[in-house]
Amino acid sequence: MKKSDKFYFGGHGPPGILFMDVLENLLEGCQVIGPDWRYLYVNRSALTHSRNTREDLIGRTMMEAYPGIEQTEMFSELSLTITDRQPRQIENEFTYPDGTTRWFELRFEAVPEGALILSIDITARKKFERKVRHLNAVLRGVREVNQLIVREKDRDLLIRKSCEALVNARGFSSVVIGLADEPDGLLKIHSVAGIIPSSLKDLLYRCDVPECVRSAMKTRSVVIRTDTDCRCIQDAVEGNSNEYHDELALPLLSDGQCYGFMLASLPVGAGNDPEEQGLLEEAAGDVAFALRGMEVAGKLEKSSRDLRNTEAELRQMQKLEAIGQLAGGIAHDFNNLLMVQMGGCDLLLSRFSGDDPVAHDLEEIKACTERAASLTRQLLAFSRKQTLQPEILDLNDVVGNVEKMLRRLIGKNIELDTKLAGDHVTVMADPGQMEQIVLNLAINARDAMPDGGTLTIET
Repeated sequence: MKKSDKFYFGGHGPPGILFMDVLENLLEGCQVIGPDWRYLYVNRSALTHSRNTREDLIGRTMMEAYPGIEQTEMFSELSLTITDRQPRQIENEFTYPDGTTRWFELRFEAVPEGALILSIDITARKKFERKVRHLNAVLRGVREVNQLIVREKDRDLLIRKSCEALVNARGFSSVVIGLADEPDGLLKIHSVAGIIPSSLKDLLYRCDVPECVRSAMKTRSVVIRTDTDCRCIQDAVEGNSNEYHDELALPLLSDGQCYGFMLASLPVGAGNDPEEQGLLEEAAGDVAFALRGMEVAGKLEKSSRDLRNTEAELRQMQKLEAIGQLAGGIAHDFNNLLMVQMGGCDLLLSRFSGDDPVAHDLEEIKACTERAASLTRQLLAFSRKQTLQPEILDLNDVVGNVEKMLRRLIGKNIELDTKLAGDHVTVMADPGQMEQIVLNLAINARDAMPDGGTLTIET
């Protein structure tokens, strides 16, 4: 039909109303299809929608213009309208020969010449609806992550369940969360949900990360990569060879510290959406906040353990101090008794000559008393109750005096080896203090050899 031809609805001829100019200038696409599926009329808007010229369509059937159209839902609905003369309305995604698609709202009306198709391009609306659905899905995932950080206290489970929550909400096709000490360091642990490319799998298996992730952690900002410029997504996703994605890499930041990264795969074009980035940054921040909380809780628990250990050591020291005070008191009283015995021995010895057998026995008693007095001096030195009396000491004698006690202290699994100097080795010191020093060193050495060994003391 040419533009100069007259086309009427409701019959032919003058009482009908001429609609040619009105139809031609409608913003709504208008097509008239005959019973044999041939195009009888197409207005300018319909030509724009179809991406064809009038000559390409008028006189041709729909099947000739668009091979395979008879297999579509739109064709089935149009066939019903032609058959039962009932109006219908559908939303149809039309695929052009070059593979691109657009959405149209179609209304079918029966007319005497066949069927009238009215079309409105609703692609922008459908994109907006798809964006809203996607953002709602992301929001559901973020909400689930928020709930996780409240109830999940295990670090590994937290990152795994966070990945699963974001993917299960159908906001992302895949999510990877990894923990690393530094931007250039290797991964400590990572978790994956969804299907990721084999190239990314290989990197993670080697405890490495893509360049976009490294850049995000280094700059502490969001890094966007599309399917054409990110090596980690150049491989086709398994089972979806025609599906392309944007990748968003974000650092896990909390209180100025970077704990790792989050890498999310989004529908193509969604990566540059500020709302998308904001929601994903919120999810990454929530995960980082939870990790920070776990770190602080761990430090507090360690501090509590250290405090409990310190308190236990303090109580032990207090017990030892009490024991030392008791031992010192007993040693002090015992030493007084020994002094009386030694004085008695001296008085008795003055009554006997040197070759008298009784004098010999008294000398033995005095020697034993002096040895007992030496032991009490060690106890007094241990309890810090002995008055310091520095004198010239031979270190060989000091080692000899404490050797028997050392053997009892260090146990049977440690061998004691003394190497004494041939000449006198003298120092000015308190005898009890010097013996205490040797005892302390021997006890430290014993504690350092729980499985046994040799303790050597050399002067």
